[in-house]
Amino acid sequence: MKKLLTTLTLTFGFISILFAQDYSDAISTQRPGLTEGAPALNTKTIQIEGGYIGFDNSNIAPTVFRYAPFTGFETRVTTTWKDTQTFIGIKYTLPFKDFPVIFSINTDIQVNGNFGLARLAAYYDINNNVYLSANYGLYSSNSFALLQVGYALSHRFSSFVEFGYSVLSVDVFQTNLGLSYRITPNIQIDGAAGYDANDNTYLEIGGAFRVIHK
Repeated sequence: MKKLLTTLTLTFGFISILFAQDYSDAISTQRPGLTEGAPALNTKTIQIEGGYIGFDNSNIAPTVFRYAPFTGFETRVTTTWKDTQTFIGIKYTLPFKDFPVIFSINTDIQVNGNFGLARLAAYYDINNNVYLSANYGLYSSNSFALLQVGYALSHRFSSFVEFGYSVLSVDVFQTNLGLSYRITPNIQIDGAAGYDANDNTYLEIGGAFRVIHK
């Protein structure tokens, strides 16, 4: 047992040293959970986000390919790898200089389908450890609101709780809890779990990979 503990300690210590890099540039992701972050990607940045979501009676594996050609604007393609559902979208961060809250607007349209979504997102960094992220969106004849409260346990490890409300359906889960961990400055893994008012549950795992072109 002592040999095992020693081996694990040395292994994790080596990994920590190996990945001891600058984590000040936070990864802005659309996962886990349902609330989308307001900041767009940095200029000339490519980011791939994906994972697996298991529901009570079904599952999906959504993947998002994001690219920011210039500051404050990004394009994206989202696929669920199920029934060939593919969406194209854009995000634009509103240029409010010296304002503490970041706002963005984004849209997603289904390719070869009739589904469309428009969303207003807001992000407020209360301090170095706590943030608020809120969304209000419209899709078809429905609307939804989301609020996420996050807490950074360290420069790599963070947690959040999320609350959602949908006007005409319970497609938006009412309560989510999630965690994320940055393996390197550009690689993050995450997970979340939630349930809705009808006691439907889900479990989500995945991650994000970022490539910065300088």
